[in-house]
Amino acid sequence: MTDILITTFGISWQIIPELIGFTNPETVDLYKNHADYSGIKLKYNKHKLSPVDEIWLIGTGGQKTVETLDYIRSWHSLLDKKTRPDLKVWLVKNADDLASEHECRLMAETIHRVVLLASEKTADSNLFLSLTGGRKTMSSDLQNAASFFGCKAMLHIIDNFEETIKLKNKPPEFFLNPLPKELRLAFTPVIAGKYNKNTLAEIDPKIVSQNFPVKYPENKNPVFTEFDNEFYLTEEIEKRKNNASNLVFNYSKNLIQGENHTNFLALYTLPPEIIKSLKNYKIGADKNKLDSDYKILKKLPKSELHCHLGGIADPLEIIEIALTIKDELKQLYPELENYLKDASELVKKEKIDELRIQYNPKEIRTIFHNIPEPYSAAAFILLFENRPELLEEFIYDDLRDETTFCFKGFSVYEKTGDLQGSGLLQHEKTLKKACEIIKRKAIYHNVKYLEVRCSPHNYTRGGLKPEKAAYIIEQEFKNSNEIKSGIIYIASRHGKMSAVYRHVELAENILKQNTESILRGFDLAGDEKARRPSEIREAFLPLMEKCMHFTIHAGENMPAANIWEAVYHLNAERIGHGLTLKENPELMKKFTDSNTTLEMCPSSNFQIGKFRDFMIDSTKKYPLYPLKYYLDQGLKVTVNTDNPGISRTDFTNEILKAARMTENGLSLWEIFILIRNGLKSSFTDMEEKKNLLKNAENEILNLIINGDLYE
Repeated sequence: MTDILITTFGISWQIIPELIGFTNPETVDLYKNHADYSGIKLKYNKHKLSPVDEIWLIGTGGQKTVETLDYIRSWHSLLDKKTRPDLKVWLVKNADDLASEHECRLMAETIHRVVLLASEKTADSNLFLSLTGGRKTMSSDLQNAASFFGCKAMLHIIDNFEETIKLKNKPPEFFLNPLPKELRLAFTPVIAGKYNKNTLAEIDPKIVSQNFPVKYPENKNPVFTEFDNEFYLTEEIEKRKNNASNLVFNYSKNLIQGENHTNFLALYTLPPEIIKSLKNYKIGADKNKLDSDYKILKKLPKSELHCHLGGIADPLEIIEIALTIKDELKQLYPELENYLKDASELVKKEKIDELRIQYNPKEIRTIFHNIPEPYSAAAFILLFENRPELLEEFIYDDLRDETTFCFKGFSVYEKTGDLQGSGLLQHEKTLKKACEIIKRKAIYHNVKYLEVRCSPHNYTRGGLKPEKAAYIIEQEFKNSNEIKSGIIYIASRHGKMSAVYRHVELAENILKQNTESILRGFDLAGDEKARRPSEIREAFLPLMEKCMHFTIHAGENMPAANIWEAVYHLNAERIGHGLTLKENPELMKKFTDSNTTLEMCPSSNFQIGKFRDFMIDSTKKYPLYPLKYYLDQGLKVTVNTDNPGISRTDFTNEILKAARMTENGLSLWEIFILIRNGLKSSFTDMEEKKNLLKNAENEILNLIINGDLYE
């Protein structure tokens, strides 16, 4: 890729050293003695300028211009060959002094064609244009060309007349070194802004130099341009500007109609080259770029539709939750310290393997029968208060390595959550702290809408009433000004049916008593082998009568028949996981027709199931994760964390994990679709959903337009 500077010129040849002294200071540091030299360097760096490889000159074909060109070439020949930019010159044939409308038209055509050619050679990147030199009409034409084809910076040189008059007759040799201090204010380079390429240049048929050719100079000798009886580029530009609204509308319409998914609508108004870059920029495809990919994703607004309150905490946060009842532990149950003396010694000696053999995490909850939950679990956790890394080792053992935490099945996966969830959330303080932690994490990762799944009846073994547990959770999420939230209750397949009915009844009562509740939906989770969706239908009927939203765990480790039942027996609007949906093409078509959403959770799917991560060589023979296939088929797919603490993930990393589990990664354009899908599929009311979508759209658009998206 070539860096190019284009300028027009007339009878003053010194403008070329003035410009090169700014763009290529290592060639000739003309402004070294300038009174504001540091300010000039600051401008250079701020606008990310770089030394140009070629300087392109455009002038008339008159005798005076040719004489000026001789001076320029003479000066250029004295520069160091290793650092000087190549010189390319275009002169307009039959245009001596721009004294007629026809001559001005030829000059305008030359300028526009030369700028078009340069924009292609620089790949719309490091193209610099100068307003200095030549007649005002030439500068005006150059500015018009810049506004259509774009440029990284528009340069200008401000002359101090009293100083520059002293330089009028200086020979070329004089401009090979910094200007003397007595003339240090003769010239001051400035940057008059930048231009983005006009969308009209990219709309089919795209304007390319092949259709508006201008000969490229092979050496310092000028090329003379003439365009008699040709189709004029300036006419095509004017025609497109006059018909701009229709062209842009048709372009955007064709973009939308050519895709399986609609993206944020404002993105279709971006210049075509930006849309192309968003579609080509891949996340999760290069091991060396994962850190920068993560930083990009972290900036993006997100939603989270599938997150279990019982699995949100990492080891440090598990300790943070337990600490909320530390004082009560000491006052109410001082004997716990003696009971856990052996465990404490093993922690101090860092004998974690032995500790794991003697203390089963799930049994720790009720190891002391006379002590209510969650005090036993909290006391055990606080043995690690100052050693969270040892608690991590106790919980995960060899699963701390992501290459090992793969294809482990439900049993192993669930065991890593035994020290949190209902084992710890049996107290008002621990329940509040868990809610606080998940909100804090969501806000940190720019999650704009969060739906949390919980089972209030499961948090009652420490004395809380289910209504009280439900109220605590409701208030914690309802009172946040920083993030919009919703709650989804979960009934479990593998428990007693009476427990399912209890959660349904609780949901009924809350909807009846609290018209402002943020209870958004109901879920069926647990081992799919335990009970089919069709067996649950009768229990769910009261909630169906209240038009409750339903999202059902299905197709995680069972055939697509379970997904079918979830949709047709339980009226599921969203399916948790849905990994086996691809087995039933007709059902997939039903999903696209009805806009039924898939809540995919890449990390937990990878850890429980058997899928390939293209960044982990040991998984290269595993099946492909179906997310991209579903997306390409037009299904509404979302990305979620499931249990971020258990899966050792976060809201940003989960999108990166989805990209890593996709061959050749996911494009930013596809990631924006996933984000939009999440917001569109939320169980919030329509007004709030519109606001969420609008705000996310604006946030993404600003990141792109302001150049803040990429690292």
